[in-house]
Amino acid sequence: MKKQCPWLQAYNGVSEEVFGISQLNPPTLEMEERIFADSILIDFKSNFRNTEIYYTIDGSSPDSNGILYTHPFPIFKTTGIKAYVKKKGWEDSKVITVDFLKANIRIAEVKLKQKPAKNYSANGPATLFDLEKGSKRFTEGTWLGFEGSDLDMTLSLEKNDTVQEIVVSTLASPGSWIFYPRGFKVSVSSDGKNFKEVQDIKKPTPDIFQGTHLDFQKITFNPVEAKFVQLKVRGQIKNPSWHPNPGGKSWLFIDEIMIN
Repeated sequence: MKKQCPWLQAYNGVSEEVFGISQLNPPTLEMEERIFADSILIDFKSNFRNTEIYYTIDGSSPDSNGILYTHPFPIFKTTGIKAYVKKKGWEDSKVITVDFLKANIRIAEVKLKQKPAKNYSANGPATLFDLEKGSKRFTEGTWLGFEGSDLDMTLSLEKNDTVQEIVVSTLASPGSWIFYPRGFKVSVSSDGKNFKEVQDIKKPTPDIFQGTHLDFQKITFNPVEAKFVQLKVRGQIKNPSWHPNPGGKSWLFIDEIMIN
């Protein structure tokens, strides 16, 4: 070929100038759980060979303070993990952030004042403390949905305990008329009859946003002894003025309640 076409040059491989440096995919987690009661084993994977995964568990950036991942490791408390994939000759992957929440205080029962919509009733009140996190696919039967209303509930704990934080797992998807809560009110009791208010949070009308999003909304207050907790989750009730259908009944979606 070289003798017949002396002007032809052949190369092994493809120059980076043609395609540039490819970016690696972020690491994936082998486990689906995001909420746990005692501990959980963190197991990272990369879909490329001979890569290195760096991570942090203190909220700092893994590209400067990362720990090299070598084997699965347990965590025993609520932890935010950041991680990315690195390989020589490739562009580093994007950093992923995953929150793992520990439910320190066991819930024995939840009573709802309002009933969820028939199509979004999942397993009823038990859905809120089964430690199974719902995904962005809110039609798959893991979320409780309430149309045009607030949500009032009473949570009975397994025993009298010191309570100082409630975490509410929520979903927002304006295109489907679903919005985050606009506030929370918490009251506690030791006997189930006499309740004392310990927190009341009001949030402003949300600015314009799109897409489907998940969020753990935390409600903190001074530590208090309690066996029963009353939680009011304020819904958006009506779509905001910037929505394509302003004033229409909006939805409130919740799938987990955690108490610490």
